[in-house]
Amino acid sequence: MKKKKKSEKDLDLDALEEFILLKGFDPKDLRNPEICLAAVQNNFEVLKYVLVEHKTPELCLVAVQQDGIALEYVPKVLRTQELSLIAVQNNGLALEYVPEALKTNGPLALELCLAAVKQNSDAIKLVPESLKTMELCLAAVKNDGFKLQYVPEALKTAELCHAAVKQNSLALTFAPKEIKEIPKLRKIYVRYCVKKALEELDGDRLIFLFPWRIVRENPCQEREIIDSNFTIIL
Repeated sequence: MKKKKKSEKDLDLDALEEFILLKGFDPKDLRNPEICLAAVQNNFEVLKYVLVEHKTPELCLVAVQQDGIALEYVPKVLRTQELSLIAVQNNGLALEYVPEALKTNGPLALELCLAAVKQNSDAIKLVPESLKTMELCLAAVKNDGFKLQYVPEALKTAELCHAAVKQNSLALTFAPKEIKEIPKLRKIYVRYCVKKALEELDGDRLIFLFPWRIVRENPCQEREIIDSNFTIIL
């Protein structure tokens, strides 16, 4: 008879029981709060398997201090503003598991979202549109210019776009048309294009014919024009 393959959950539980045995505990005592605490201190993911009645505020705090994403395993009734803030400060992506009421309403909702984005710029994707302030968006693009794509159009000012392009030249792709024409930003972008073109020359040479256009000529004098997005257009 073919042996049934263990599920991911079974494997996790096996690992948990192995840890408990190594610590000198009896696997039958998994319901023991002290054993649960010891296990969670060793690995926050153990919180997922702790019985709800043993998920105390103290136990959940231990878990999210290890990795904020552990907030996913915290009972909703225990996902307080204080615990949620600790979670997102540890791992910005934990914002996904913060109760909607906490991250959309109230005076501290913005503080939660801002803390999450400062810890991990990817968290801007989880921030409600109404809470995407200039400060929050600036924090995101300074960390990763590509996050400009998640900034509301009304907030894509020259200052914010400059911060994004300075961090990542290709972020200019997500700037409004009028912003793209600002000489200072174009200069940063073209500098990037030239650098990339030089890296890929391999016997070719670059010829600059007119603003924002770079012509690459190979030894056979065949030319191709590269535009500001570094894509061949001719």
